[in-house]
Amino acid sequence: MSENITELEKKGARPVVAGLTPYAGTFGRDQIIHLLKRTMFGAKRADIDFFVGKTLAQTLDVLMTPAPTPSLPLRQYAASSTVGVADDVIPIGTTWVYAPENGNYNGRRTNSFKGWWINQMVAQGRSVHEKMILFWHNHFATELVDTTAKTAYWLHDLLRRNALGNLKSLVRDVTFEPNMLIYLNGRVNIKTAPDENYARELQELFTLGKGPNSKYTEDDVKAASRILTGWTIRNVVDPTDASKSKQQAIFNPANHDTGNKQFSSFYGNKLIAGSAVANTQAFALGEFNSMLDMIFATSEVALFISRKLYRHFVYYDIDATVEAEVIAPMADLIRANNYDIAPALKALLSSDHFFELGQKACVIKSPIDFLVGAVREFDVDFPTVSTPVTDLPVQYNSWVQLSNNAALQGQSIGDPPSVAGWPAYYQEPSYHENWINTDTFPKRLRITDTLLTTAGLNIGSGKKLWINVIKFTEGFGEVIASDPNKLIDAALELMYRVPPTAAMRTYLKTTILLGGQASDYYWTDAWNTYKSAPTNTMALSIVTTRLQAFYKFIVQNPEYQLS
Repeated sequence: MSENITELEKKGARPVVAGLTPYAGTFGRDQIIHLLKRTMFGAKRADIDFFVGKTLAQTLDVLMTPAPTPSLPLRQYAASSTVGVADDVIPIGTTWVYAPENGNYNGRRTNSFKGWWINQMVAQGRSVHEKMILFWHNHFATELVDTTAKTAYWLHDLLRRNALGNLKSLVRDVTFEPNMLIYLNGRVNIKTAPDENYARELQELFTLGKGPNSKYTEDDVKAASRILTGWTIRNVVDPTDASKSKQQAIFNPANHDTGNKQFSSFYGNKLIAGSAVANTQAFALGEFNSMLDMIFATSEVALFISRKLYRHFVYYDIDATVEAEVIAPMADLIRANNYDIAPALKALLSSDHFFELGQKACVIKSPIDFLVGAVREFDVDFPTVSTPVTDLPVQYNSWVQLSNNAALQGQSIGDPPSVAGWPAYYQEPSYHENWINTDTFPKRLRITDTLLTTAGLNIGSGKKLWINVIKFTEGFGEVIASDPNKLIDAALELMYRVPPTAAMRTYLKTTILLGGQASDYYWTDAWNTYKSAPTNTMALSIVTTRLQAFYKFIVQNPEYQLS
């Protein structure tokens, strides 16, 4: 390997001089690839080509467009040993998200949900939407090990519908989402035994953060927990369709604290008055809305979410210059737009700062970014479904296997390690370096090595996931594919954000594509021989073997781990 990952990413970082001023420089392939790798999972050739010739403003108009609502996750799994209940009466190929909760099926539904989610990322359109969903999942983190697949899906649905929407509305809705009420004990928060769990995370993790100017107190946490007393969940059957049900937040006035709630000087000594007389759901929601207005009236909320967006899309290190020139203006935009997130995110992604040379190749890809990005960039074909009973389990298994592999590398979607999310997004001083260690890095190489073999990844029923290296190379066009120099340029432009070393280029060309020979002709002849006789076993073998070695070497190097 040419250099280790830490040294490479440090090359891309600092000094940073530009701020949130609009970028007015060249917007060509290099800038498009940089933008797509940060806003999507991988930069597919078709997407790059789509944006070539468009302005940055036109490109961002497309990228900031919310994605359409996808179809629901489906039952692709076999019946449990307990027949005649819950999912046993749901035909394979139909959704389980409205079915009653049933412990016999939660594990199967969890795999279905995670696989379905992976497919939304793999099949994403040209939008930042999917990356924003993952951003919010990390921000409002809950764990499937402590909830259920059904409630997790509906929280995901809420985040999906609001991924490019309003932060304040999203905080309000997440608070009363059954999955969150389960995860942070909101459903057991009662006046005789207030539970401070959600009240603490509402301030510490969801709105204000732990910054030096977030000076809420323990008494503020206690007062907030009292405002949130009285909520629980119950299963509600759809009145128009008895086969459908969802868990919903329900208010129980007998468990609500009706006293006054006093907050500290950080909140301007705000007093939110209670009322035993008007102790209704509407009144309790009014108390909560008053508290939310109080929290969002501070300057810290917009600063906190700006920092989180910055770390997710740009870089982890926020020094005094970045705070003043990027974070503060973003926060101003968020407040000016009443906590709509899109304008500030768009300003960040179209800024001088974002396109500085120092921002390229300075972020280690998360496992999801690495794996989903790889199958997208290599245009891996996934199984289609003709007959749900036979094809759907294989299709879902292909997605579940990717989810499981990402989990082995340290990022299990649906199951971040805590309510704080994944340490790579918040843990000082290592941040994104948490993704790479002596255990996880070999696992990255193992899965891509598997995909880059003809045998591929077995997904059942005699089918496989694999990178068809010949088909992928043909996608560059004959002029590039047949010329070793142009092929190296095209492949590295797509996959690396730092220039390759001369030694790497020499190895890729002479040792791999030329088979140890000196003349470019040895690759060109091998390629042309195969193209003239694709069924020739020897020609096919030579080209396949060299291309597999070529792409394996590219993805095995530290450069490929950087975005």
